[in-house]
Amino acid sequence: MCVICRRRFPKRELKRHVACGAGAQEQPGLVHDPRQTMQGRGYYVCSDEACERRLAGYRARQKKCKGVAHGR
Repeated sequence: MCVICRRRFPKRELKRHVACGAGAQEQPGLVHDPRQTMQGRGYYVCSDEACERRLAGYRARQKKCKGVAHGR
């Protein structure tokens, strides 16, 4: 299911992004995971351009990403 539009798709049709950036040098954010094997919380987005644009402002990742200081 796409986290933005909430429509259901087969997993192979969705793009996976992983929340990361807990290090001192990295900024928290989402990284594209084309192989869908990276560790961490995954967020799936459909191929709709509007959903991909809205993913940059998706705020639920900050609530669920435990152990990472967001903006503090």
